[in-house]
Amino acid sequence: MHLPAPTLLLTIVALPPASLHAQNLIINGDFEFNAANGCDFNQANFQFDNKVFFATAFGQAGEIDVLRGLSGCTWGSPPQSGATKVAIHTQFFSDGDWDAFSFDLSSPVQAGTSYRLRFYAESVLDFGGYTGPVEIGLSNSPTEFGTLIFSGLPVDTTEPGGDNWTFFEHFFTAQQDALHLTVRPDRTLEVWNHVDNFSLVEVQGCFEPAAEQIVCHADGTTFTVNIEGFNACTGGMTTLTFTASGGAPGEPMCSSVIVSDGGFCCVTDVCITVPDCTNALGDLDGDGTIGVQDFLGLVAASGACGDCGGCAADLDGDCQVGATDLLALLSNWT
Repeated sequence: MHLPAPTLLLTIVALPPASLHAQNLIINGDFEFNAANGCDFNQANFQFDNKVFFATAFGQAGEIDVLRGLSGCTWGSPPQSGATKVAIHTQFFSDGDWDAFSFDLSSPVQAGTSYRLRFYAESVLDFGGYTGPVEIGLSNSPTEFGTLIFSGLPVDTTEPGGDNWTFFEHFFTAQQDALHLTVRPDRTLEVWNHVDNFSLVEVQGCFEPAAEQIVCHADGTTFTVNIEGFNACTGGMTTLTFTASGGAPGEPMCSSVIVSDGGFCCVTDVCITVPDCTNALGDLDGDGTIGVQDFLGLVAASGACGDCGGCAADLDGDCQVGATDLLALLSNWT
């Protein structure tokens, strides 16, 4: 859902970069707090509980693999974070026995609060089986799956030692209080899913950025920012767009913007890294290169500018397009 572009307030706020990172509520999301001996396959639930701290196994299959080693224990990809990953299995068709586990949280999930979930997974087919989704739930019991909040289908791999992780990101507003995040594989197919590096953070304010695009203008200093993210006012995705200039390349720039949901939603701070737009000087058609089409556009605009502020080919800012603008374009020719 794309909402109307926000209004950029003129104040630029110097916020410390550390303030942009929320705390991961999952205490041991990358499984690095563990007492594994190495490649510990087919761990009964009580064995998993004794080896992986701040997590509890509860599936009927009771054969979770705790794979500690930078090689990934020869199966699937190396751990995505640190030296340990976990593998969960559904044994056979038609609702067969399956593995499952829960994470302890540093603070409860609260109903009505918005969160961002991230994790990595892959389907490993070395022993046959099928590619199946990883399911994520919220529960108040460490031994019950609870309410399904997300299901993601990872890519499959049969090549050991590669990097075939699928990254998942999911924004949601909790419909219930919960003490645990739960994980299980698809229960209708025989699957062997490897998982790693889980994080669950509370969305700070009303907007949580997810993807960013910055486009430099032909003047070499101005840029347009498009930030897609989760809009906590609507529970959907929206895109914030604004144009800015100034600041040294590589430095953070934070601006206050109004997020809209068809009416006023909230004011929030969004932060970017100032791009180096010097190489964009002369990119009149905005294709990321400076070439023949830009040259032709400059020639067509030769002469006095009717609107000094809106004359894209006036690269030196003297309100006319002439030889110095041409030289500036040619100096950045790609």
